[in-house]
Amino acid sequence: MSWPDPTSVLDGGEARPAGLGELLSQIAVLLRKNLGLYLRLAAVPVGTFAVLYALMFWVMRAYGLFPQPHAAPDPRQSGVTILAMLCITPPFMVAFVLFEAACCRSTLAMMRGETPLFAEQYRYAGRRAGRLVWLMVLRAVVTMLPVFVLGLLAGVGVAVASARGAMQPEAGFFVWPLMVLLLLGCIAWAVWLSLYLALAVPVCVEQDAPAWTACKRSGQLARGGKGRIFVVMFLVYLIGMAAIIVFEMAVLALIGLGTLAGMLLHIHLSPAARIPGALLLVAVGMVLLYVVMALQWGSYSIALTVLYKDQRRRLEGNAPAPLEGEPA
Repeated sequence: MSWPDPTSVLDGGEARPAGLGELLSQIAVLLRKNLGLYLRLAAVPVGTFAVLYALMFWVMRAYGLFPQPHAAPDPRQSGVTILAMLCITPPFMVAFVLFEAACCRSTLAMMRGETPLFAEQYRYAGRRAGRLVWLMVLRAVVTMLPVFVLGLLAGVGVAVASARGAMQPEAGFFVWPLMVLLLLGCIAWAVWLSLYLALAVPVCVEQDAPAWTACKRSGQLARGGKGRIFVVMFLVYLIGMAAIIVFEMAVLALIGLGTLAGMLLHIHLSPAARIPGALLLVAVGMVLLYVVMALQWGSYSIALTVLYKDQRRRLEGNAPAPLEGEPA
């Protein structure tokens, strides 16, 4: 199957908006032709993820918080685990947002026919780390604030009513369904806002826009295209998950066939050979996990960048609109 050149639809004098199939084709060809670069770019977030989790498990093991056989559960375990997760999340998110910007900038360069370099992309992201982190915080707060506020108000209301004895058992028949409906409404609002802000990172990277300006500009570009953005991102997610499931089934089938062959041929590994074999399997598993995470995260960033270029083409044609505050 021949893939269209991604620059033939989005860039050039005769460029035009792309259809759904063309968008998916552009995402696939960009990922396929530049697979090595995206795998190297993903080393930063995946490496940070691995180091932070290894550190968390080491701390828990050092303090004896791992479950022990025939031992009573340690009540501190849940609290320490939650605290550790909260501590490692911010540095991982910083690493991920730098990767997102580097991946987006690389995709934009490739769509212009340029050859991006790993170090150059991360130098750019590092120089704008404060802006990118602030953009991440803004997007998270704006998207999730209604859900947090509703949960807080509902929890306080139920607690106060129960403490005063005003909460009758029959009232739960009406209160809990109402809370579920409100929660579903907040989730729908969060999804809509996520689509509104979906193109903020490409705007911030290509147009060098401040975080708040990038959010507003993303909303302008997403006008009339939220359904397309949702469908493309959902299909990218489904394709990625389907590929992971097929790959896992193939690996499990190979392991099963190897085990069956060993049993039929009466092959038994000595204790000295089992440890290297287990270490080899762990190493192969880690490499495969790295590749899967890199491709999945990279495909999301590529998809958002391609959608950003397509929306600009749809709304602005060959005359891009200036940012707020810039001369027309």
